[in-house]
Amino acid sequence: MGSKIKNKDMLSALVSGDRSDHRSSKKCSLAYPERFFAAVMFAGNAPEHVIIDDETRLLLYALFQQTTEGANSSTRPWGPFASALEQAKWDAWEHCGDMKETETARLYVVTLENACPDWWDYLTHNNSQEQVKWVRLHVQEMCDIYNEKQENEKAIEEVKTLTSKVSELTNDAQKKIYEKELEMLKSSEDLDEKE
Repeated sequence: MGSKIKNKDMLSALVSGDRSDHRSSKKCSLAYPERFFAAVMFAGNAPEHVIIDDETRLLLYALFQQTTEGANSSTRPWGPFASALEQAKWDAWEHCGDMKETETARLYVVTLENACPDWWDYLTHNNSQEQVKWVRLHVQEMCDIYNEKQENEKAIEEVKTLTSKVSELTNDAQKKIYEKELEMLKSSEDLDEKE
């Protein structure tokens, strides 16, 4: 429970702009979202001597999920098979609420820079041109995959909207047909009564 509160406090401090211990490397020249994906690349492959504490890793997880998946819409893990880690990860992501992906991407980088100010140097081997080129190439691949996913999700939403509209039109058309049939039936009954 304590980690949940601490994590929420860490997120609140980041969101409110309290970064008194923030020592930005200012070495990474990538813009967002490329900078976010470079930070993700480093966090997932940090050298063994770089220690990122569990609370920070949990916060990075939540910010990554919020940035790449949006607000947490899953149900909280529970029961005998739900681990404390799964629950803590869910809680951390849930604390992001409805924060926008651009904000959580920025907060991800800020969190990583607070934990490891020299992350860019480690990732690029002190700005080795060959390594920077390699990082940029892989970051671009990550961005392309992310953008394709976003486009696919947008297309799925458009299909859902169109399907809903077609369903409404179909219901309206069926209703009109039913009303005409009912009207014709009444007219037919009226004729039968007159005879």
